[in-house]
Parts: sequence; C-alpha cells; structure tokens
Amino acid sequence: MNKLPLRPKNFHVAAVTNGTNMPKLLSCDVTLKDDRRTDLKNLFYMNAPCATTNAPIWSNQENFNYFNFKLQAIFEPTETTFPLENYVSKSGFGIVDSNAHIIHSKENKDQSVTFNVKSGGFRYLHNINTNRFYRTDVYNGHTVSETVEFKFDFVAPKHCSEQDSGRTCIPGEEPITVDEDFTKNPITPKWSGWFDDLSGLFEYRLEAYLLEPNIHDELIELNPLSPVFTYTENNTNNVEFPTFTPPRSGMFSVLLTATDTSNNSKTSRRLVLFDDSSEITITKPGLLTKLPDAEDVEQIVVGDGGLYIVSAVKETGFMWQTSETDSKSRIEINWENHFINKLHNDGKLLNKVLPFPTQFQDFEDDGVLRSTKYVAIDDNEGDRTLKAIPNKHGLVKFELNRVFTNDRQIPVSKWEQIPLEESYVFWEQLDDGNHVRVWLRATDVMNNTAVDYTEVHFDNTPPRISDELLEENVQMGTYTFTSRVTFQASDDASDFEPTNIRIEERLSSGVRLTWDIPETPSCYWRVDITLVVFLGNGQTREIQVNSEQTSVDIVGLDPDKEYSVSLNVGLEGTELASLPYIFQTGNNAR
Repeated sequence: MNKLPLRPKNFHVAAVTNGTNMPKLLSCDVTLKDDRRTDLKNLFYMNAPCATTNAPIWSNQENFNYFNFKLQAIFEPTETTFPLENYVSKSGFGIVDSNAHIIHSKENKDQSVTFNVKSGGFRYLHNINTNRFYRTDVYNGHTVSETVEFKFDFVAPKHCSEQDSGRTCIPGEEPITVDEDFTKNPITPKWSGWFDDLSGLFEYRLEAYLLEPNIHDELIELNPLSPVFTYTENNTNNVEFPTFTPPRSGMFSVLLTATDTSNNSKTSRRLVLFDDSSEITITKPGLLTKLPDAEDVEQIVVGDGGLYIVSAVKETGFMWQTSETDSKSRIEINWENHFINKLHNDGKLLNKVLPFPTQFQDFEDDGVLRSTKYVAIDDNEGDRTLKAIPNKHGLVKFELNRVFTNDRQIPVSKWEQIPLEESYVFWEQLDDGNHVRVWLRATDVMNNTAVDYTEVHFDNTPPRISDELLEENVQMGTYTFTSRVTFQASDDASDFEPTNIRIEERLSSGVRLTWDIPETPSCYWRVDITLVVFLGNGQTREIQVNSEQTSVDIVGLDPDKEYSVSLNVGLEGTELASLPYIFQTGNNAR
C-alpha cells in the first residue's frame, strides 16, 4: 500500500505561522531626482525613507525624471520549518516575493508607494514505494508592508492681510512689526496671522541685514547672504519672539520668512533705524557760542556753515541792515551746511530703499521650482517705508523763533516750523535802532535737536558829523600839497561806544570803574577797549578790557589822590573814540 501525504496542495504549517517567523523589512526608501538630460546635472534630489510615523513626505517640486526604489528584507526562522519525513526529499522557506505598489493622482488625494514582502516555502514529495518524485507542495506565508506617502504643495504660506488669503486679520495681526521705526533700544520683531492650508507651517526664520548705499545712493542689502542676526522658530503655534541689538548704528532691514512643510516660503520685510550714538553738530558756531571779531567778519562766506542774515550788510557780519521808514523789512536768513547729523547724512540712512535683491534665481532658472528668495510683503507702512525721507544733511525739521528783547536764553515756546530748506524769508516792522534775534532749531528723526541764533539790527538814519576840520598843504609822502579833512562821526543806532562812566567802589589804593555798553551792538562787531591810567610824571598804565566787559578794578594807586583815565575804543589799530574820566582815591585815614 502506497503511503502518501494526506495534506492539501497549499497549506500553512504551524511551525512557520507564529509571529517569530514573519518576514522582516530591513529598509526601504524612494529617491526622486531631476537630472538635466543635456549634461546630466542634478537639479533636484530627494530621498524619502519608509514611514516610521503616519506623516506624509511633502514636496514642492513637480519636475522629476528619475525614480529609484530600494528594498531590503530578511526571513530568519527561529525553529525547524518541517519535520524530517522520509517522503520529503527537499524543502525550503524564506522570502518568495517583493514588490512596490504606486498610487499617483493629480488631485489632492493619497499619493503613495507601498513596499510588500511575502514569505513562503515548498516541499518536494517522494513516493517511497516507487522511489520517484510525486509532487510539490507550496506553502503560503505572510506579507509585510511599509508605505511611503508623498504629498505635493505648490502654494506658499499666506498672511491674513493678503487680498487673496480668504481671511480677515484681527487687530494686531501683522506679517512682521517692530515697536519703533526709529529706536535707540534693542529690537524685538513680532508677527502673527500666518497660515498654510495644505502642508501646514513648518518654521519661521528671522534675519536682519545692514542697509548700505549703492553707487546711486540708494539703500540696499549689499550682502544679502550675510545677515547680522538670525533666529529660527519651529514652534509655529506658540512663538517666542527674539530680541537683538544691532552691532552698530544704522538702517536695518528685518526679514521674516514663513516656510511650510513642503518648503514653500514667503518673506516679509520691515525697516528700522537703530541709532544709539549720533547727534546733530553745528559746523560753524553762531552767536550762541561767540561773537565774531573783525577777522571772522572778513572771512565770512555764505554757505561756509555759518548762520547769517544775508539781507544785511556783509561788512557788518550780516548784523546790520536798513529799511524804509514805516514799512516792513525783508529779513532773509541762511544756514546752509550749518546743522548736520553726520551719521545719517554720510550713511544716506534716510534715502530710498530698494527691493530686497532676489536670491537663488539661478536655481529657479535651472528648473528647481519655487527656490527663489524674495520679499513678497514689503514695508509700506509706518514712519520708515521704502520711500526716501525728506531731509537736509540728515535733518527732518527746522523751526524758527523770533525774539525782540535782549533775552539770550533759548526760547521754550512759540517755535514755528518752517520749510525744510536752508534759507527762509520773513517780514518784520522794526523801528530805527531795534533788532530781532533769530533762533533756529534743527531736529533729526531720532528727535535729537540743536539750537543756534543770529541777530540783525536796523539803522535807517545817517551818522552825525561834527568838528569838521580842513587842513591844507599837508606833507603826504612825496606829495606836498595835500589836503586832509578830519571830523567826528557818531550814530545813536549803531555806536560800540561806552557811556555813563562812573566809580562803583572807592578804596584808599584803588577804585572800581564801571560803565554802560549800548544794548545794540556796534556795526564793527567786537572792538578793542583799552583803559589808560595817567599816573603822573608822564607815566601811564594800560589795561586791556573785553568789549563786553562793563567794569574794571584799578589798584595800586596812592590814597587821596586825583587820577585821570581814558577809555579808548579802537578797531584794528585805529582809534575810534577816547572817553576821559577823572576820579579821586579814598583817604587812608578813613
């Protein structure tokens, strides 16, 4: 009787159906590439391993011409697969099949690759009676699968402020914002209102760049690949905003790039002037600092940085002018190059800002889609936008104040903003001998200020002439018959001459001599004053006096003695006036 196996042709064997004898998928991955066919240059490469989570692999590239699938699997039985029956001439068990199943759709549906590995086996049955081959039994094992899921997103993140976003921003939702466009403090950029409907937001990247002028004096990021500050935030649901201090004063652009999981990105930009060091300087001090002397007046040139009333006479240091009686006087002030914020002016910090220079355009041209970096939402709001800020030498505001008294304190009120130019004309009704003190205040965008002043006096009457004397036949060098005319001239409106000379304090060995000076300055500006003390026996003592000084102490004199003095006023070696005075010292017995 023949003894044949009484088992079905296809069956599972208990020894190979337990969990320990399942096939094992060691690795699997998919490589997608885009190789240019002309020179085989690789334009894009992406390798995706089999999923360890349920998250899909996102990409924003749609051009691929190379796909490669790799699979490694193993079957390691932990016990004997078959009993050693004498009617089984040969048997084997392991991996019998592997494949990859691809699903591709142009719609927004699953687009995945599934790797399958199947185990199985066989046995050759032998007829022990006839000693011949009888049949082959095939054993069905188990299939193990892993999936790589691809999804494609070609749309960059959106901000609620964009017209095509389909959303409305709530108050405070800005693509990016800074607290102050002009600041001396560390910068804390903030943002909100970003979203991505497909792959979802992946990260925010913040970069700050120094803006510098190009050959046309337009501001631009000259080093767009070298930011002065970077920050990356991956927690897009709970953002922590960074704070940074720029390395120096200057104009900076702050870029925020919102990136989705597919590597699509959109960049917005804000401009901020950080300045904790600059100030307004005065290139040539006006009357607030010093009164000019004759040499200063000689060298005056309009535009040399001074502050002048150019409607006045230059030879008077632009301090005296005439006008028609009973009419308003035209007063023109000029302060060309007088005030400057050197940092803002030299750095062109208030000039026009150009768009951010597009980066990685060569990648896009080669076919790596959506690889360029550019600013899609630029700064067109706030105090500092792409437009130039009108300024003169880095200054954004000029104010004028007119004072008709002798008060030289900086005014605290009644400042009048005037056009952003370096000259201004106004009209005033001023009587003969009156003056107007013109204060000017300059302000920069950091709200720094600088103040200076000049003044103009009006003299509409001619001087008085007296003591005319004609001298004939005066020897003048080689000329024998020369005539000389001498006279005394005075002018109540523009005389430099001291008055009311008097003794303020009398001591036994000296006195304090005091005098008054006119409220209106001389048309000669600063004059030389010398006090000559006549000591007797032809001896004199000279004391140099400041033109603004109103007293002098004369000491070392004899008691109870009468002395003569002369207050001599001159200009550049020429005597203009000699004012005598006699006094007596005190008695030592007192």
